[in-house]
Amino acid sequence: FFQAGAGIRGSPVTGVQTCALPISKTERGSGFISMRRLPSICAFGVPTMNGTDRVRLNRTALYGVHVSCGAKMVPFAGYEMPVRFSEGVLKEHLHTRAAAGLFDVSHMGRLELSGQGAELLLNSVLSVDVSSINVGRAKYNVICDDKGGIIDDCIVYRQVDQYLLIPNASNRESVIDWLNAHICDSLEVEINDISTSTVMVAVQGPLSGA
Repeated sequence: FFQAGAGIRGSPVTGVQTCALPISKTERGSGFISMRRLPSICAFGVPTMNGTDRVRLNRTALYGVHVSCGAKMVPFAGYEMPVRFSEGVLKEHLHTRAAAGLFDVSHMGRLELSGQGAELLLNSVLSVDVSSINVGRAKYNVICDDKGGIIDDCIVYRQVDQYLLIPNASNRESVIDWLNAHICDSLEVEINDISTSTVMVAVQGPLSGA
């Protein structure tokens, strides 16, 4: 795993290029995700299209790094995120397809689930059997409502003594509410939302494991 910030321009990580969002989530195996605890994510006001009102947007802890690398920042899922860097989207895309790219995905949710009932809870709301996931591995899944509709698509990681659930930024609160609604009195489960106290970086591409 790379710590947040590794591979940013000028770093010793060879063959990794800083890239922009948005990106799609994939099952672990095509890339690595690393997290690091940092101060809480800040919120700032940015002008709307008419230039009068201001929309309150969050900034990840890597915002300053993006700006210093020449990123064009745009609103995305309630955050100011880089849509492209100075060298252009095509070069970023080709570099990631051929080698590896580094993506700031700190806008996404990060929920730690622990306790004796964590596995049972996740198996009752996710579309995968989390007990079949090896420690250090992950699976892509969906969270469905009572009628089979999709609340969100997520990635769930199995760690040594807990699970880490990665919901989309815009659905994080809905996922937390759904999980809490399915915790019965007999389940011992603790849900720890670390989304604003950590950053998350994804390394993707054929050389991401190098």
